Order: sequence, then C-alpha cells, then structure tokens
Amino acid sequence: MTGPARRTGAVPDGRAGPAPHTAAVIGEEHDLGVRLHAQRQKARRGDLEPDKARALDEVLPGWRTGRQRGRKPHAVPIGVQPVLCRTPPPE
Repeated sequence: MTGPARRTGAVPDGRAGPAPHTAAVIGEEHDLGVRLHAQRQKARRGDLEPDKARALDEVLPGWRTGRQRGRKPHAVPIGVQPVLCRTPPPE
C-alpha cells in the first residue's frame, strides 16, 4: 500500500492499522524453505557439493527451479476477452 492509505493507516476494508499478512509460513516448512533457498544459491554459484545435488535430485525433483519470479497472473473472468494491445482492429 502506498500514498495516503499507507500514511493514515487505512486498510482497504476500512479497518485501521496494517493489513494482516496471511501468506506467512512458519515452523518446519519455513526452515526447510530457507535451507532449500540456500542450496539453490550454492548451486547457482557452483558451490554445492555434487553428492548433495544428487541427493536433492532424487528426493525432490525440480528443486532447482524454485518459485516463479514476479506476480502471479490474474484469472480472466469467463466471457471476457483480454486486451493484449491498444491498436484498433483492422477494418
């Protein structure tokens, strides 16, 4: 949130204060995610031991890819044609 809404503490649903963070991951899942992130970084730098990389490949195929970067695509409602460009249609 930016601008006046952030400065006044207003939240889109009208409550005062910061919006709750519902995507938080805690506990063992968080710890595993942090560990896996570190292994991905080591692999990218070439510092990950080959035995560890093989073990991760066996246990967790696709571990090297991680999450998609950027925002998740928004769903387009049924029957709505997405606008891909602003050029007028040919006549």
